[in-house]
Amino acid sequence: HSFLISDVIGDDPAAIASGPSIAAPHDPEAALAVLARSGWPVEPALAAAMRALPAPDVPDHPVHVIASNATARIATARAASAAGWRVIAIGNDLAGEARDAGAAHAALALGHAARGERVLLLSGGELTVTVRNGGGSGGPNLEYLAGMIAALPDGAPISALAADSDGIDGTHDNAGGWFDPALARRARPDIAAALAGHSTHALFDRLGGLVVTGPTRTNVNDIRMIAVTPP
Repeated sequence: HSFLISDVIGDDPAAIASGPSIAAPHDPEAALAVLARSGWPVEPALAAAMRALPAPDVPDHPVHVIASNATARIATARAASAAGWRVIAIGNDLAGEARDAGAAHAALALGHAARGERVLLLSGGELTVTVRNGGGSGGPNLEYLAGMIAALPDGAPISALAADSDGIDGTHDNAGGWFDPALARRARPDIAAALAGHSTHALFDRLGGLVVTGPTRTNVNDIRMIAVTPP
């Protein structure tokens, strides 16, 4: 039996911690294509050896995913529902550019606010940051929140929290961050520069918007919550 804690989008057992006890697909041509795209010279003898490798002989056995982003989202939704929130899932296995996801979720939240709906928008998965300018520091959750703030009008009745379940967002000791309308107002003058320089950690740290949990010793990807509280 294999008992797995998944930090992999889709919970593919062969990809979780590289699947040491799971028979993985064997595709020499895919591996050779990766080498070719990377510009690595592949001599005929190497290609022949790779193609001659036998498929891994790992017997099938029961596999149990005992914790995942889905179980974290279910627990979050239950707690929020018990506190009186109407929970709406807006993405279970999100991937892609963090700031773009933040802007898209800001638009969704504004739509609910315009309809006077008090809701909690919940998403999971793992976003990424494409570093265009060096020198800054932060992480995908803070960049996601900054992307949201940049897309929200001043005074929008929207608060958000985004954090990594392992307790570390990027390279600092924070799990992620949060904002409410007041913090967003204070962040807005500096948000464009923070996004341009990927310096979101300094901004949220200065404003008191970091979430610091310490290492949780496990990882099931990120959890993001957006509270829409129209007057």
